[in-house]
Amino acid sequence: MDDPHNETRLRKPLYLDAAGIVQVRAEGPALRIRMREGPDRHYPLARLSRIVVRGDADVRGDAMLAVLRSGLGMTWLEASGTLVGHVLSACRRSDALLDQRLEDLSDTGELPHVLENWRLAMMRRLILRLVAPRLGWLKDLRARTIRRKAAARIHERTGCDWRKEMRHFHPLLLSLALEKWRDAGISAAWLDPGPERPDLAGLVAGLLEWPMWRTGLQLKRNPELRNWHARIAFFERHHQRFQRECAGIVDHLARHLLATLPGLAE
Repeated sequence: MDDPHNETRLRKPLYLDAAGIVQVRAEGPALRIRMREGPDRHYPLARLSRIVVRGDADVRGDAMLAVLRSGLGMTWLEASGTLVGHVLSACRRSDALLDQRLEDLSDTGELPHVLENWRLAMMRRLILRLVAPRLGWLKDLRARTIRRKAAARIHERTGCDWRKEMRHFHPLLLSLALEKWRDAGISAAWLDPGPERPDLAGLVAGLLEWPMWRTGLQLKRNPELRNWHARIAFFERHHQRFQRECAGIVDHLARHLLATLPGLAE
């Protein structure tokens, strides 16, 4: 019997930089990338976990339809690396029970309260597990204090402004959070934040700052993150760790939501 978890592990993210490509089209069950230099490249959609596009890339309509029909999403960035937005597919089968629980908690007005209480508890857990042990004894465990001390420690060791670098990594963490929510079976409607909908991907991406702080604290020299390609390479070197932490956070929140009965939320 095929193991769906093994299949998931075989999937890889695809990063597209408009500066290096001419056009993206669909070709059967794959994307065909026409490069500015060198031969065309082919990426089977079944082997992709998510797609991140940087800059004004010429992604044709047939390619967009193929991506969406396969259940994949796309994160789009400005050439500077600033997040523009996400394109979500409605084709992946959703978890009706999880969607219904979100709907129920939203209808009773409890959802923001449930999410914020969970976020604060999870943030403290991540700080204690990932960051605090690397900073020594701490009297003050408030997030802003931990950030300040961690940033000073990293700068002292490497000369790197880790706060600045983390802002560059945030869109990649958002993309990863969207992927894991889709793997959890949540419908696209609940991943589109608005006045009546929480930003579930942003919530998880915000918590992923703590694995990022741990990574920074483990650096022994400046990683020289001089451009987008260097940051992508760095992110991919640590991708398994971030992916594991992200999956754990999403799974914990999904289980928390399913266990929280509307009308009984603390």
